[in-house]
Amino acid sequence: MINLETMKAYIDTSKTFIQLSSGGLVLPLVIRTQVLNLFRSDGTYRPTALILICASWVCFLLAIGAAVLYQYAAVKFVEYHENPKATYVPRMLAGLIQRSGPGVAYGVMVATFYVGAILAVLYSYAALRGI
Repeated sequence: MINLETMKAYIDTSKTFIQLSSGGLVLPLVIRTQVLNLFRSDGTYRPTALILICASWVCFLLAIGAAVLYQYAAVKFVEYHENPKATYVPRMLAGLIQRSGPGVAYGVMVATFYVGAILAVLYSYAALRGI
């Protein structure tokens, strides 16, 4: 039996991760423009900072994508388990909706968010140290 209240709680949490990841995308720009002078005199990024920024952005974008996928898969999961014959399930998402459940997308969301957050902290450290 599917507990709808639990599913709603997870969907609400994934919305929070979308908001936090979106903030994480902006954080390096704020640090660069408001806190540090990251740019060299010729206008280029320091290589370490550029790698860390790009890697954190990729992680935050993956976290946002996984959160959106989780929200869709969770709704389809509930719909499918209530009435499997009447529910359209995209072939690409059949495993996620019919078998493994949307928890896989939730796990990817959490993991990529935390990796992105760690990379953003490393970026801040590198920028402060001038690396």
